[in-house]
Amino acid sequence: MRMTVLVLDGVIFFPAAWWLSKRLGGGQASVACRFGLVLMQPALLLIDHGHFQYNSVSLGLALGAAAALC
Repeated sequence: MRMTVLVLDGVIFFPAAWWLSKRLGGGQASVACRFGLVLMQPALLLIDHGHFQYNSVSLGLALGAAAALC
C-alpha cells in the first residue's frame, strides 16, 4: 500500500467517519461502536485497500457530506 493512501485515509476518511458517528447522536459508547463498524466494513477492507486503494478518499468525502446534511 502506498504511503499516500495511508495519509489520505488519516486526513479525509477517519475524521469524516468520526464526524458522522458523532452527528448521528447517542452516548459516547454508541459513537465509538458506530465508528468501529464503519472502519470494519468488509467492502472497505477487502476491496478498497486490496485493489482500489484511493476509493476511501471518495468514501470519506461522501461520509463528510452525509454528516454535514445531518
